[in-house]
Amino acid sequence: MSSLKLKTPGGGSVTFNATDTANDVTLTVPASNATLLTTSGDGSSLTNLPAPDSLSTASGSAPSYSARAWVNFNGIGTVAIRDSENVTSITDQGTGDYFVNFTTNMQSSGHSYVGCCNEEGGNPHFCNPTQGTSAGFRIRVYLGTTNAAADVSIINYAVFD
Repeated sequence: MSSLKLKTPGGGSVTFNATDTANDVTLTVPASNATLLTTSGDGSSLTNLPAPDSLSTASGSAPSYSARAWVNFNGIGTVAIRDSENVTSITDQGTGDYFVNFTTNMQSSGHSYVGCCNEEGGNPHFCNPTQGTSAGFRIRVYLGTTNAAADVSIINYAVFD
C-alpha cells in the first residue's frame, strides 16, 4: 500500500492511503488560501462541506431543484436524439407518438414534465406527456388545427422527479 502524509500548519497531519495500482492517482488541491475540508475536533466528521444550494447556479432563497432527465430530439422520419442527459433512446410508436427511455430509472412514476414542440408548416402543434413509468414516459403530438396526430422536427422535454 502507498501513502501520502501531509503536515498541517498546526502540527497535525493527514495521511492518504492508496492500494497499489498500475494506474496513477491524482489529488488536486485548491489554491493555497482555500480550505478544502476539515474535520471536527474529535475527527468524527467532516466540516466545511458546501451547502447543497451552493452547488447550484440559481440565486435567491427558494430551493433549487435540478431536472433528472432532459432531451431534444427530431420526431420526423427516423427519430434522432440531438442532445440529452439521462435519456438512452426514443422509441417511435407511430405518427406523433414517442416513448422516452431513461438511462437511469426514476424513483417513481409521478414525474413532472416541462416541454414543447415546434410549429411545422405554419401550424401549431401540442405535445402531451402521458403514461410515465420509472423507466420513461410517453409523448403524443397533435396538430393544433385538426387535433390529428403529427410528427414534428423539434421536441424538447425536461423531467423532474
